[in-house]
Amino acid sequence: ICVCAFLWRVVAFAEKADVRSVGVAAAFAGLAFNMKYVGVFLMPVLVASIFLQGTEEQVVWEPRRLLDSDKWKQVGLAALAFIVVVGVTNPYAILKYDAFARSLQAESKIMSFGHTFRMSGGAVAWGRQLGGVLGWPHIAVLVAVAIWHGVRRHRPRTIVVVYLIWL
Repeated sequence: ICVCAFLWRVVAFAEKADVRSVGVAAAFAGLAFNMKYVGVFLMPVLVASIFLQGTEEQVVWEPRRLLDSDKWKQVGLAALAFIVVVGVTNPYAILKYDAFARSLQAESKIMSFGHTFRMSGGAVAWGRQLGGVLGWPHIAVLVAVAIWHGVRRHRPRTIVVVYLIWL
C-alpha cells in the first residue's frame, strides 16, 4: 500500500511540481522502508523524478538542472522526511542501532540470494523472470508503445520515465 501511495504522490509531483508531494512521497517511502526495506529503492526514483520534472510534459534531461538549488532543496526535504518518518515510526532503529544494522545486513544477504544478476543464467534468466512477472500482454504493450514513440520521435512524459526507472 505504501509503495502505491508513493507512486501516487510521484504522479502528482510529475503533473505539478510542489514541495508537499515530495515530502509526502518521501514519507510513504519511509513507511515502506519500515515494512520491508523496499523504501530504500523508492528514494532514487523520487530523486530522479525531481531532476527530470520540468515545466513541460516531456522529459528533457538538462545537466544544468544539477546546479538548480531548488531541486537540491527538494532532495534535502525528501531525505529529511524519509529519515524523520523512519525514526518516528521505528524507534527501534534509533534506540538499538547495532541490532537494527545487523538485521539490515541479514536482509541484504537474503535479497542477494537469487534476486540479482548473480543467479545462474545471468541477464537472460532475469529477463525471463521479469517477463513471467509482468506477463506477455504487458510486455507487448510496452514494446509497441516504445516503438510508436520511437517512430514518432516523441519523448515520453515524465511519469512514464519514473515508472520505468522504478520497474
